[in-house]
Amino acid sequence: MVEDAATWIIDWVSSRTADDWRRYVWFATVVLIAYRALRWVVRRFLPWVIGRVFIPIAAGLVVAVCLVLILVQGILALSFRPMGVWPPSLVHGLGDAVASVGRGTMRAVPRLAGGPSLLRHTHRLAIWALLAGIAWSAHEVSCEHDPASLWCTRPLSAVTTVGADLWEAGTDVVLGRSST
Repeated sequence: MVEDAATWIIDWVSSRTADDWRRYVWFATVVLIAYRALRWVVRRFLPWVIGRVFIPIAAGLVVAVCLVLILVQGILALSFRPMGVWPPSLVHGLGDAVASVGRGTMRAVPRLAGGPSLLRHTHRLAIWALLAGIAWSAHEVSCEHDPASLWCTRPLSAVTTVGADLWEAGTDVVLGRSST
């Protein structure tokens, strides 16, 4: 069994041409670049965006909502003044509740800022799984529009064809040949 597998592998490797190997290298390079880019986005960019953009915006929104609710409470309380009566305790309770929720939320916001740092320790397998999910999703979307395309019938062939075309264009640029 091992000898059959080894024979099959040797036959397969020896039957590949230089263009085939170039395409395989191209495909592996694209996959590794995509992995590194996605890893940078998940481990560096998302924590930065969440910590420097979204959390300050969330804190500002909490303050704005609390101000609006306190303003509503104040208007409700002032509406009882012309009648010469004290506002009901429900109106004061609304102001107290808004202040408590606002204080609690503002205390929680700095703790939320520590959450994105967990993304910095995302395991490699999770990033590979995310990359595979993105590739699968892109494949499904492209096949929905054109099911007879090369991408849908033979995706690896399409990738290697694109890789060969880009390789040809790249070598034409490097070697100064005009592409026709």
